[in-house]
Amino acid sequence: MTDGGLHTDVPADWSIIITDVIGSTKAIAAGQYKAVNMVGAACIAAVVNVDKTIEIPFIFGGDGATFAIPELIKDRVMKALAGARNMARASFGLDLRVGAVPISDLAALNSWVRIGKFRMSKYVFQPAFSGRGWDIAEKIVKDPAQAAKYLLPEDAPVGEADFSGLECRWKGIPSANDCKLALLIVSTTQDPARHTAVYQEILNNIELTLGSIEQAHPIQKELLSINWLPWTFMGEAAVRTFGRSKLAMISYEIVAAIKSMIGSYLFSRRIDTATTKWSEYMDDFVRNADFKKFDGMLRMVVDCTNRQKQAIEDFLQQLHESGQIAYGMHASPQAIVTCLISSYNGYHTHFVDGSDGGYAMAAVQLKSQLKKGRNG
Repeated sequence: MTDGGLHTDVPADWSIIITDVIGSTKAIAAGQYKAVNMVGAACIAAVVNVDKTIEIPFIFGGDGATFAIPELIKDRVMKALAGARNMARASFGLDLRVGAVPISDLAALNSWVRIGKFRMSKYVFQPAFSGRGWDIAEKIVKDPAQAAKYLLPEDAPVGEADFSGLECRWKGIPSANDCKLALLIVSTTQDPARHTAVYQEILNNIELTLGSIEQAHPIQKELLSINWLPWTFMGEAAVRTFGRSKLAMISYEIVAAIKSMIGSYLFSRRIDTATTKWSEYMDDFVRNADFKKFDGMLRMVVDCTNRQKQAIEDFLQQLHESGQIAYGMHASPQAIVTCLISSYNGYHTHFVDGSDGGYAMAAVQLKSQLKKGRNG
C-alpha cells in the first residue's frame, strides 16, 4: 500500500474530493464523537450510491473522507454531498466542508497523485493513495486564501443523498489489552527514495513491537456485541430517514432493533439462510475492517498494551526528531465501527476509529508537529 511505485497515476480529468467536519475536535470534546464519525461515513455512502456500477476509490478519515472522482459523475457527486451537508446540519448540528480539486490543478503545482488497489477479502478492495497531491488538495480546500475556488458553494444545487447501506449497530469494542491506538504518520523527508523506505521501516517496527499487525487487529470476534435497543440507533436513523417524519425515524429504529436481534441470533449460531451466509459474516467483518490504510499518510488503529504503545511512540519520536516524519497518536478505551453494507454476503466494509475520536484527536498532535516543522 505504501509503495507508490506499484500505483498508477489518477487520470488527468478526475478530481480529488475532500470532505470533513469543520471544528470536529471541539465537537468531539463536547461528546459528539459518534455524530462526527457518522457524518464522515455518511459522505461515503452518499458518494458510492451515486452510481453503483462504478467502484469509487475513497479513504475514511474519521471526520470525513477523501475520494477520487471521474468527471463523468462529478456533478452528481457534488449534488449528493450538498445533500449530505444539509443532513449533517439538520440532524447533528455539524458543518460539513466539501471541496473538489481537479487533478489538472494539482499537476500544475507539480503535485503528483497516484492510486493503487489492495484486496482486503474475496469481495472487498481498498484503495491506496500516494503522492503529494492528496495532501496538497486538502490544504487547498482548508486555506482561506484559495478555498473559494474549490469549496462547494452554499447555494450549490442539492441532489437527493442516498445513504442506503449505512449502518452503525455494534457496541463499542473494548480493548483486549490496554487500549485502541489510533496512529497517523506522514513522511516529511525530501528524499523520494527515503520517503518510501521510511514507511516500510515504520511498518516493520510496529510489526515487531506488536508481534504482528494482524494480531493487533482492533476487531476481535469474541468481543463483538450488537446493539438491540431502539434508541441506540438514533444516529443511524437520523441519517437514513433524513427529510422524513419523526414517525419514520422511530419506525426505523424499531425495525433496526428487530433486525439486529435476528441477525445476532443467526450469526452467533452460524445459521445460514436462503439469502445470507451468516456463518461467514463475522470472519468477513474482520477481514473487511479498514484498520490500516494509506492515503499519502499511514493511518492505523491497533489494539495494544501500554508498554507496546510506549515502544511505538519512542520509535516514532526518534524518526520525528531526525526530521523524517510527523505523527499523531491517541489511545482510546474502545474502537467504534460504522458499516457500509452492499450485501451481507461478503460485500460489506467497516470503518474503524477510536471511541472518543481517535483519528481526529491524533490529528491534533500531527498538525502541531507539522506546524512546528514549517516554522522551525
